[in-house]
Amino acid sequence: MRALGSAGRALAELKGKAATIPNPGILIDTLSLQEARASLEIENIVTTQDELYQADLFPRGPASPAAKEVARYRDAMKLGFRMLRESGGLITNRLLISCSSC
Repeated sequence: MRALGSAGRALAELKGKAATIPNPGILIDTLSLQEARASLEIENIVTTQDELYQADLFPRGPASPAAKEVARYRDAMKLGFRMLRESGGLITNRLLISCSSC
């Protein structure tokens, strides 16, 4: 519970600083890409930073299967977040069913 308070303050500080960045989407995109990479390493899907950014810059170009999987994971996280925002923060059966066809 003690960590929760300090985590909340740190997030509020990050939110304030992110608002000063001309394009805060860059920060979010980078963080989601790193989260996807770290999560997939647990499943032994390993890629390099260079492969990730090249796959992001050149989506139609050659990319390793691991980099493509990380990109799909990142895209799924963004879609889920967008749909959650549009639903007012509620996760309903209808939302989950609609996501399964995406």
